Amino acid sequence: DLSLGLYTEGVKAAYLRADFVEMDRLAETVLQKADKLLDKMLVYELKIETFQAQNKMNEALQLALQVLSDLGQSFPENPGYHHIMLALPKTVIRLIGKKDSDLSSLPEMTDPQTLATMRLLVSVTATAFMSRPNLVLLIVFRIVNLTLQHGNAPESDYGFAGFGFVLSALGLLNGGYRFGQLALSLEEKPEAKKSRAGALMLVQSFITHGKHHLRETLQPYLNSYQMSLQTGDWEYMTMSSLLYCVHSYYSGQPLDFLAQELEKYEAVIVKTRNVTYANYIKIYH
Repeated sequence: DLSLGLYTEGVKAAYLRADFVEMDRLAETVLQKADKLLDKMLVYELKIETFQAQNKMNEALQLALQVLSDLGQSFPENPGYHHIMLALPKTVIRLIGKKDSDLSSLPEMTDPQTLATMRLLVSVTATAFMSRPNLVLLIVFRIVNLTLQHGNAPESDYGFAGFGFVLSALGLLNGGYRFGQLALSLEEKPEAKKSRAGALMLVQSFITHGKHHLRETLQPYLNSYQMSLQTGDWEYMTMSSLLYCVHSYYSGQPLDFLAQELEKYEAVIVKTRNVTYANYIKIYH
């Protein structure tokens, strides 16, 4: 167990310094030697995020879907409209009659396998959003339903924020805003910084501007950036900095100030070797 733990920490350390070759070498050792699926989960999550950073979206999703299936949570590889229309009403029915206080006071989720599933669902959402957006909706519905069945997890805020995004996209702005605020009102725990950073991003990207000026999303993006920086979560750190720059551009920030911000955050993204977001930010610089 000690040796396995040391190798797993080595995988994480290699990921944090963006040494993906060394990370893969150590990761393969962990995956070969670990007997239990739960002992492999951190390595799988980091491999998925590395694929995403290298713009290998199909590889990331294939690995995520396989691991989720091993955890007992299957998804269609390429979901269509009919999959969404089956999943959405089931989720809405389960939420009928539940007040915000009911949802925020659900018992704490304790099952290790379900907790691992929740972490992986959040980890893969950004990748799915860029390559198979219909899958994102099914992931959001699954997070909400697992929360209703098993209790609140650190990642439940992400599910409620995602559900708010779905309602806003359907034109139900008040309902979307309600779930966005519910997500941000849940008690923040130290282990929930990753999902809280993601929830902040979802709320600011898809919900807040329906009620408030776009400028009001800028500080929350920086908050998300700081949370991700503190936890070494390069994926949400780069995404937060990118979206902060994009919203700064569209909210009419002074061009000289914007040029400085773009230069600063482009340098941050390049250091993480995230090809995907480095290419995106260059559009605005």
